Amino acid sequence: MGAMISGELEQDEFVQLRFSLSSSSHVLELRARVCHRRGYYCGFEFLVVTDAQREHIKVACEALPTKEGQESKRNS
Repeated sequence: MGAMISGELEQDEFVQLRFSLSSSSHVLELRARVCHRRGYYCGFEFLVVTDAQREHIKVACEALPTKEGQESKRNS
C-alpha cells in the first residue's frame, strides 16, 4: 500500500495504519512497516492481516480500474 504522509517516517519504521477503503465505511487498523519513502510518498508492508481484513482489501482492489481504465476482469 502507498500513501502520502505529511509527517516524517523512516524506511523500516513500524507504524499503525488506520484507514477506510472507498468501497466500504469499515475502518481497517493494521500494523505495517515503511518499505520505502520518496518525499511525502511512502510504501507500506502490512505485517499481520486477519482473513476478514484481507477480504475487505481484496474486494476493494478488485473494484479498482486497470491501467486501461476498465474495471477488473473479475467484475465483468
